[in-house]
Amino acid sequence: MNRIDPLLLSDAAFVLDANPEELRKKVRRGDVCARKIRVRGRERLCLDHKSLVILYWSRELAEDIRPSLLRRLDDEIHHHENVPPRISVGDFTAELSHARRSIEKRLKALEGLNKQVERDEHGNAVLKGTGVEVHRIAALLTAGVSAGSVLADYPTLTADQVVFCQAYATAHPKRGRQYPKITAKAAMRAADLSALDLDD
Repeated sequence: MNRIDPLLLSDAAFVLDANPEELRKKVRRGDVCARKIRVRGRERLCLDHKSLVILYWSRELAEDIRPSLLRRLDDEIHHHENVPPRISVGDFTAELSHARRSIEKRLKALEGLNKQVERDEHGNAVLKGTGVEVHRIAALLTAGVSAGSVLADYPTLTADQVVFCQAYATAHPKRGRQYPKITAKAAMRAADLSALDLDD
């Protein structure tokens, strides 16, 4: 499989299992060839399948690969119609078979994540059939709330769905206002209501 559609950097970071900021630095530095696409009226940087393979291949050799060599390898791979098992630049040869297989697996994982999500009327990513906002669950997990506690406060979710929310949020970081790091039920349990006269 050779992916034609380019990936936004947030998706590419998920596929590469890379830190999004580190990936942005590499792209801005010109280590690989990124291009711009228009998404909802804004120009966004993206990477194609071939550049993803080069970046994945270079991970284990990050300390030994100079950006100039990475750029030349990225340029060379783009001269091929499909991702080859290996490419050479001068005397240097990069074996790409493992990286190619790994990228294919991660692309399938990303595709699986995207199939489990729909948008609500406000444009928020929600788990299909639940109405539960994906980034709300991910924010709780990031804040250190256990999966068990999340399930207790969201009994309609499964353990797999909770894990999924974290993975999806990693691939698709939320922009703008972030979600609270405690559930409404937990906040109510923690609130001290003893000063209120609730018998009236």
